[in-house]
Amino acid sequence: MKKKPAKKVEVLRITPEMNILEALELFPEVREVFAEKGLPCLGCAASRFEKIADIAEEFGMSVEDLISEVEAKIKNKK
Repeated sequence: MKKKPAKKVEVLRITPEMNILEALELFPEVREVFAEKGLPCLGCAASRFEKIADIAEEFGMSVEDLISEVEAKIKNKK
């Protein structure tokens, strides 16, 4: 019996360039982290085009730290 080639699995990651709405749809944990940080962008119209990096800069946060917190929440949910 011939073996099938292994399928490549693309791992989704949150990125600084990802817009907020896309991040929320892919990673529900974003909502929790943003709420904990008091970030008001969860329901605003700008979430369609504003990027994770934009909101971090606007609120004086490190985008790397913000993403790390979301990733930690994702790991803890598994």
